[in-house]
Amino acid sequence: MTIDATAGGSSSDSYCTLAEADTYHEGVFHKDDWNVVDEDKEVALKQATAILDMRYNWPGKKKTDDQALRWPRTGVADVDGYALDSDVMPKALKNATAEFARYLISNDPSVVAGKGISSVEGIVFDKSDRPDQIPDNVKSMLAGLGSLVGQNPSTSVQFVGLMRA
Repeated sequence: MTIDATAGGSSSDSYCTLAEADTYHEGVFHKDDWNVVDEDKEVALKQATAILDMRYNWPGKKKTDDQALRWPRTGVADVDGYALDSDVMPKALKNATAEFARYLISNDPSVVAGKGISSVEGIVFDKSDRPDQIPDNVKSMLAGLGSLVGQNPSTSVQFVGLMRA
């Protein structure tokens, strides 16, 4: 099994190569989950790429009609407003793919589990409230490159804590 991470390729199946993912993981903590055989890493990179393409709305448009993945894109600017090169994958996208792949190695995204709290002094959390398939750190890495399908960032609310009087 090999990865095809050719920018704009008609048979590309990953946003980063195994070598790029290995280099990324050399510089992060909690990388033990990445210590698996290369074949498992490649499967995880391909799965991470596929999920990101399904779950994200990317700005601009695909560079060509026959490219297999949704990046590279034209008409896209980075978080500072500079145009992104439409011939390469953004480094943030490569790193987020590598990070998500490591997450997928130790977490099955098809398992639906609750977030853990069932009640706190009369507060009962909805059992249908499930953890998102994409971890928050990966979402943060992709900030400015795209938005999750069905999520409006201006309306999200984060539960910070419960104060007692």
